[in-house]
Amino acid sequence: MTSCGLGCAICRCVLNLMYESKSISGSNTEDKGVVINTYNTIFATSLYKKKAWSVTTVISLDIKLLVVWKEEGSIATSVKEKALSLETVPTAHDRETANDCEGGDERPYLKVNVLGKSLLGLLDSGASVTILGGPGWEQVKDLGIELLEGKTKNRVANGEGCESLGSCEVHFSVRNRLKLVKVLVVTDLPHTLILGANFWKQMGIVPDLRHNEWHFSKEPHIFEVQEHSRGQTVLSQEEEKRLQEVVDNNLKFMGDRLGCTDLVQHKKFLGD
Repeated sequence: MTSCGLGCAICRCVLNLMYESKSISGSNTEDKGVVINTYNTIFATSLYKKKAWSVTTVISLDIKLLVVWKEEGSIATSVKEKALSLETVPTAHDRETANDCEGGDERPYLKVNVLGKSLLGLLDSGASVTILGGPGWEQVKDLGIELLEGKTKNRVANGEGCESLGSCEVHFSVRNRLKLVKVLVVTDLPHTLILGANFWKQMGIVPDLRHNEWHFSKEPHIFEVQEHSRGQTVLSQEEEKRLQEVVDNNLKFMGDRLGCTDLVQHKKFLGD
């Protein structure tokens, strides 16, 4: 097997995804392989000499495009053809539930794949970054992920501080979408994986908590706010003035720091 010169991390990711797809077939025909388009530079590497692979999935990694060639009658028949950027967005009937966690936990979870390892992550819009807790790091630390050591002080929802071992770049796969996301490793946290705002944005995840499902985002619908849609008040001018005074007076006692909560763990109480 030849090297693509990209550190082999992407190649390992492609191989894992190929074998995971269970739709690979080999034949002793002309040589074909994987084409990796990284910032408009195309690298071609043969997986196995004298074999042609047939894979039903085309995987897109943001600008860095990974294409596994198919045989005739499909997207591409030769590594000489131009790389194609394709990304499938699930339709309404193809969405998954956002709550994949068992035990009655109503918080939204999402199953993700990291180099062949399946992890259950908590969708937390309040977290500015994605975090691997102690259990999650134990599952992926032997997958060849490079940890950039560096002490970073973090503060959780109850106000307590915790330090990270460092950060790493992790390939997350959800359905046919693959993204490279920066992750902090905080082994003191009991959570397996917290999917923060950077994961939401890069992956394009939109949870629908009312219907307990999620989907990939599409182009946002932009509209102008009409004057009449801003709501009407039933308070008189004097009542509005008094209300504003109450708000201003209470703000004086709030300080300049955010409040904290002690509800950082899910607890389930069973009756007799």
